[in-house]
Amino acid sequence: INNNNNSINNVNDISPADLAVNVQNLNFEYRRNHKVLRNVNLKVPRGNIFALLGPNGTGKTTLIRTILGRLRYKSGSIRVFGVKSGSDYSDIPGPGVGYMPQELALFEEFTIEECLTYY
Repeated sequence: INNNNNSINNVNDISPADLAVNVQNLNFEYRRNHKVLRNVNLKVPRGNIFALLGPNGTGKTTLIRTILGRLRYKSGSIRVFGVKSGSDYSDIPGPGVGYMPQELALFEEFTIEECLTYY
């Protein structure tokens, strides 16, 4: 889902500097011969809000966790705002990137805003 009113005709025409997320040929497997992500490519332009939709078990959560650097992928490349995901220079999630995990635990002492800020 793209909530930006600007039409994007071809994301391949967008320069890498204008991408918030750039995933190329990403492969991930939890165990040998159980491939979850195969040659995934994804480009998200800066300033856009996207949702990742699909049936259960299709790798949505795995993809997000690899982008955030929480899972190590087998091969491919992930850059968030031009920085390699999971590197020492990456501050993701952080300024410009929000992340709300599906197994969120709301703490009674936090307001909803504080929970969103925390994640």
